[in-house]
Amino acid sequence: MTFKKFKKAVCVLAAAAMMLCLSSCMAMETGLVFNEDGTVKVFCDTTVEEEMLSSMDMTKEDFLASINESESSEEYAGFETESVETKVNGKAHVGQRYFKNMTLEELNSYVQDADSGVKITYSAEKKGGELVVTITYTNSGETAAEETSEISEYLAQGMMTTSHSVTAPYDVVETNGVIDAETGKITWDTMDVMIGTKSEAVFTVTYKLPFTFPVVPVIIIAAVVVVAVVVAVILSKKKSTPVPVAAIDYSAQETTAEAPAQETAPAQEAAPAEEAAPAEETAEAEAVCKNCGAKLSAEDKFCQGCGEKTE
Repeated sequence: MTFKKFKKAVCVLAAAAMMLCLSSCMAMETGLVFNEDGTVKVFCDTTVEEEMLSSMDMTKEDFLASINESESSEEYAGFETESVETKVNGKAHVGQRYFKNMTLEELNSYVQDADSGVKITYSAEKKGGELVVTITYTNSGETAAEETSEISEYLAQGMMTTSHSVTAPYDVVETNGVIDAETGKITWDTMDVMIGTKSEAVFTVTYKLPFTFPVVPVIIIAAVVVVAVVVAVILSKKKSTPVPVAAIDYSAQETTAEAPAQETAPAQEAAPAEEAAPAEETAEAEAVCKNCGAKLSAEDKFCQGCGEKTE
């Protein structure tokens, strides 16, 4: 991706740059910006030193039009464009940016499909509260020799610079790149691997991730607790609910309540009555006349034997 774009941009101003022999008049930067939603913004800037445009009587609009005319647009299909102003080695540069937001998986798929001898692989891994970003440039040597020679010549004359940058809204723990104190952007020089003097370059940066409250787990736990409480309340209400009045058998309750009284009270009072009854029967059986000893009935007022009064 980067090499192909680099070559096309070189063709736009190569002749003018060589005539002016200006140092670092043109710059190519591939960048990666981490968004807070987890996606990344990948971009490629083609810029030129403002003084060079003035020397060529060319406006920024003319320069942007030249870049657009040189692009086949196949490589950047689906990308957005915007003008960009930046500084390279302390000098003001203006140019155009191609950019697109995507996931890292989409980005890796895109760069691997790019028709170029230079491959770029991105990875971002979270480890113990840190984000470790690794960018690997690999020059497979498939670039045509004449193309490499042409670009190397421009670079050798100091007319162009190539770099890669990473920007993220986090604090940097460590990196093997150069940090811009004002913007927080980290930059690496990719010139050697772009022209093939190095076959591989690995750029790394470790960021400290901010603490984030685990919203989803907390919501799940809270939901489980609420459900458990509701179930417990429902079960407790079922256990304590009074039986409807219509369902109570009061006759059974009265029978049960009176039963002990019938069994206990008469048992204690009946004993004397049973003891008194035989005494009365005995008195009736033994009634006799005191005068003659004849038996008397309860109705007799005079003895049937001797006529003596019984009372």
